[in-house]
Amino acid sequence: MNILITGASGFIGTMLRQVFTNDEVTLLSRRRIAPRKNERWFISGNVQDPDWWNALPPDSHFDVIFHLAEPVKENVTDEVRQSIIDRHVSFVSHFTNKGAKVIYPLTAYLYDKRLSRSNAIYTEIKRAVYQRLKDNPRVSFPIVHPIRDSGHGLGRLIQAEKRIPFVNIL
Repeated sequence: MNILITGASGFIGTMLRQVFTNDEVTLLSRRRIAPRKNERWFISGNVQDPDWWNALPPDSHFDVIFHLAEPVKENVTDEVRQSIIDRHVSFVSHFTNKGAKVIYPLTAYLYDKRLSRSNAIYTEIKRAVYQRLKDNPRVSFPIVHPIRDSGHGLGRLIQAEKRIPFVNIL
């Protein structure tokens, strides 16, 4: 299988690299990654830039894409937020039109009423991308829970799991 992982240097991207050791994997990340024998690495820009993923060869074809790339969260104005949404939709549409299956994880933050400003912006972006792509049968939107206790205790995680079942995308 030919796999692309965007945001490959992040937490989930790093875990996915360990899962797909027998597949052909392309990594797209802002940070340098030392590719393993089955991997190729390309540097990406910030997802708010129109050409953030153009480092990939133009003839790139993938069976599955784990689209984990997120913006650098500085100075996210309404205009920048809209450009990020547009770039996500453009990227996903481009590759689903070429036959790829795209996994674009949402997050349990979508259901949290008390968010920091940066998490609220992140949530707005995720929600808007989902609304624009939800009818595309080649896109999946698993919900990923934060797996760490942020001081709210196990009871809070159990309450969240009852409302939103845990999904293991790995």
